[in-house]
Amino acid sequence: AAAPALGALLEAFARAGKPARRVVVMVASGAGGAPPRAAIAGLSAACPGVARVLVHDPGAPHRFVAGVTSRGVPVALDEALLEAEALVTVGPARRAPGGVSAGAEVLFPGLASRAAREAHFALAPPARAAHAREAAALFPPDFRVCWAAEPGGALAAWAGAGDEAERAASASLDPLRHAG
Repeated sequence: AAAPALGALLEAFARAGKPARRVVVMVASGAGGAPPRAAIAGLSAACPGVARVLVHDPGAPHRFVAGVTSRGVPVALDEALLEAEALVTVGPARRAPGGVSAGAEVLFPGLASRAAREAHFALAPPARAAHAREAAALFPPDFRVCWAAEPGGALAAWAGAGDEAERAASASLDPLRHAG
């Protein structure tokens, strides 16, 4: 689902004077580990000419610590983020306990160290969304793109600087959550 969004982003970057050869796509690893090879191949095909497509390795050393959350979890992130001229997260919007989660998890725990991920997933599910937002705020993305499947299979997408995408997704998805 990220491939069409990335293709549109690359076109927008090119119009803004940032050609694909200057773009690095970092793929966050989910709770189950790295995405399947087919998904990575699909991203690479959707992003012709990008400088690199990197798959985050939570087991690699993470010497970049953006800060510490109020729960005492060091937000140790992939060092490749420090090379970014701009940080754009692309990920799904989901209904989660405590509200809608729209992309904070792409950054944290998606690009975090194994120890930070384990501390995050040890939290009770209702606390995870708020914890991810708190951690992501320590190294906020410049822009977020998120999407969700709506009833009937339609795909809805939101984008914006800072938390705009999450607020828009929440406004759209919360009524769906309460209606069902």
